[in-house]
Amino acid sequence: MFRTSTFVVFATVLGLVSPCLAKSLPKDRKPIAHSKIVFLRPAGSKGPNVPTNYAQGQDSGFTEAAWTNPQNATSAADGGAYASTWTKAVTGGANDRSYWLDLYTPQLGVPNNATITAIQVTARAKTAIPYSIIAGDIKSEQLYFSLFDASGLRTAGYEHDFASTAWETFNADPPGSALWFTTWTPSDVNDIAFGVRVQALYTDEQDHDTTHRELDLDWVAIEVDYTTP
Repeated sequence: MFRTSTFVVFATVLGLVSPCLAKSLPKDRKPIAHSKIVFLRPAGSKGPNVPTNYAQGQDSGFTEAAWTNPQNATSAADGGAYASTWTKAVTGGANDRSYWLDLYTPQLGVPNNATITAIQVTARAKTAIPYSIIAGDIKSEQLYFSLFDASGLRTAGYEHDFASTAWETFNADPPGSALWFTTWTPSDVNDIAFGVRVQALYTDEQDHDTTHRELDLDWVAIEVDYTTP
């Protein structure tokens, strides 16, 4: 039989019972457990993964330009081939937009018992019209990001203003919410219909310049962070 004294010896070696307490315990008494040791698993992540499939389409009621070579946005190599579109100001209005481009993330394999803690989107792109204010007129060609799953668009988007006409690699998460102002389940992000939508927007508040302004997209990547019990 496993004796109390034997337990105390092992417990003392493991640091669960102090040597002084071990000496003071009678052989017919067991040490009292005051706490439970819990081992926490570290947080996990899947990605960043570059989408492997795409689709594009047009918003009703807008004059929009389609993406050319959209398949190039599914390659993660910097400086390689890229997808392109363009925007221009609408006469009598302030904004125009390109077609939207849906980029589908390959199945991520997040554990079914996981709690999603963050979804991070990174992109590399450049524009012909960086953000500027000239004589009170704001001009900017932006790249707009939102997330979708099998149920459709799930989130409010994030608008990225470019600082120059050079290539920029940037984080496209909306400020103030690691989860894009909603909640996600493993089945949402593991579905083949999960991904990120990108769309070029043009703002010209005063003179409504109708010149075509190109926007180029090299790649987009998605990472999902989570914890498990």
